[in-house]
Amino acid sequence: MPRGSFLTQPVQSTWQLAQQVRTNPVVAARYEKHFGVSPSRFADYAQSQLRYHRLKSAGSYRVFFIRKDGSIGSNVRKLRKGTEVFMHVRTGKPVLLAECGNPMTTALPGYTAPTSQSTNRPASETADPEPVEPATETALSPPASSLMPDTIEEQLLPQMQDPDFPLWTADTVLSAPEFTLPQAVPMAYTAPASLTPLFMVGASGLFSLGGSPSGRGGSSPPPAVPEPASFVLWAAAGAGMLFAKGRNRGKP
Repeated sequence: MPRGSFLTQPVQSTWQLAQQVRTNPVVAARYEKHFGVSPSRFADYAQSQLRYHRLKSAGSYRVFFIRKDGSIGSNVRKLRKGTEVFMHVRTGKPVLLAECGNPMTTALPGYTAPTSQSTNRPASETADPEPVEPATETALSPPASSLMPDTIEEQLLPQMQDPDFPLWTADTVLSAPEFTLPQAVPMAYTAPASLTPLFMVGASGLFSLGGSPSGRGGSSPPPAVPEPASFVLWAAAGAGMLFAKGRNRGKP
């Protein structure tokens, strides 16, 4: 590459020029310093609005270059007819010298700088927010400590006492009388071995109902009437004795 070139490698098309600007930070910094355009925007501009072309006539043109200290200088050079350059498509004005990529102007023809977003922002967004004063806190009243505890208890005691209510009494419930059924006692009957005990029972019942009043104190009771059961027992006992005597007499 010639001394003082903006490019580090030769290019043959606008695509190669744009790629070197995007990938080589040294080349990108040189074009940004000279044109005042970001590397990405300059690469887009070169690829869309420039074309690789030759000069139709010889002429004198100011060409910028890189000094040894890194600063940018310029000089007037005479270029022959047919010299390869990157020319602006719409105006036909040469912009870059193709062999080294050095600028031939200080401004990019047909380039419109995009409006910054800060200028289009509404006033409500750009204006500084007004400081908001903190809300004043309302002081709380101190607790009522001046009242004596005894006074408070005396005031609250009548309210806490329960009202007098009549005592509740349950209604009298009539209960049905309880009846107890007599338990049946089983009676066991055994036939006597002989009729003599029956006669003795009947005789004792008969004589116990009668008896002499002389042995008792006081007035004489009315004559006792023997019970039917005693008569039955006495009659059965007597019949048994008679039957037994008859048998004994009939024996030889």
